[in-house]
Amino acid sequence: MGALRVVRSLSFPIDDLAPSLRWLLGEFRLIVNRSIRIALRGDIRSRFGLSKAAYRTLSAEHDVYKQYIPSAFEVAIGTLKAYRRRIRGGKRTTVPYLRRLVLKAENQTYRLDRASGRLRIPIRGTESVQLTLPLSMWHRSIMSDPSWGLGSLTVTSDRVVITVRKAAPEPYRPDGAIALDTNEAALDGIVVHACVPALVTVPFPEVRIVQATHFRRRRRLAKKKAHDRRVQRRLLDREGRRERNRVRHRLHVVSKGLVQAAKSSKAAIVLEDLTLAPVRPGEPSPLSARRLTIHLDARSAVRAVARTRRRRRTTVALIANHSAWNTFALWHPTDSRCAGGIGWRSRWARYTA
Repeated sequence: MGALRVVRSLSFPIDDLAPSLRWLLGEFRLIVNRSIRIALRGDIRSRFGLSKAAYRTLSAEHDVYKQYIPSAFEVAIGTLKAYRRRIRGGKRTTVPYLRRLVLKAENQTYRLDRASGRLRIPIRGTESVQLTLPLSMWHRSIMSDPSWGLGSLTVTSDRVVITVRKAAPEPYRPDGAIALDTNEAALDGIVVHACVPALVTVPFPEVRIVQATHFRRRRRLAKKKAHDRRVQRRLLDREGRRERNRVRHRLHVVSKGLVQAAKSSKAAIVLEDLTLAPVRPGEPSPLSARRLTIHLDARSAVRAVARTRRRRRTTVALIANHSAWNTFALWHPTDSRCAGGIGWRSRWARYTA
């Protein structure tokens, strides 16, 4: 077994494709579809077998850079693998056919200037096309790190995706644990560090407000545009897209701040298993039962544990999410009774999300 590696994808939006690059994407799509038909006829299940059966024919009939053909074989074999899995599972499916314009290339095919973001993609022979990728600060922080090596390149009609990889770091050895239960408006759980247990809550009430607001908007639009299904579908799709983007951003702020807080305190994050069991006839849905659950907010959690602390001498930790300035605050209470003298300092640590 080889060494473990960390793989990450860097996405770059592009406005318009050059005509030669768009032609190359179309040719690659055609090669993939022809490879799928050849593999189905010959019952070929490996890239090596597909190369032996189809490389000579496709190389002679398609005037493209020859290293793209093995990449097309890899895409075709992966597509057929999912197709055969669905057939074995008894699911209804059709013969796969690639419709979107796409290009996949290995790291030996293209050339990338990490400092300027200039990308060179060969078309055929000495002909090539150059793109200038918009590098953000996050992109530059990875490109400037020599430990990240370049991987495969994927080009679609609206973006370029470059895979980077590096050797996996040393295993994370936590000194504590943060066990969280996922609710609709907060993450409630317990923090154990050394010998100090503490209740913790990560509130995100804005998510419910956003969902309720867009639910009312969609209901109003559906009622107002009931006579025109085309306009209704377009408006409802727009509202759904806006809701998903707003919710995703808020959950990203929460998760990023939680990871930073756990990393600074060297704690492991333990989450519940969100797999829902099948519902039997006559039983309430797990989702409806989850909505009926009483969710504690930050103040009620502190008041409840404060009463418990007076009886059991426990401590309380509160993780507060300040979405107004996208920061995370983690308050660590002190417990000098901890064996070994290891305790959390009482402070407010603010992390930019």
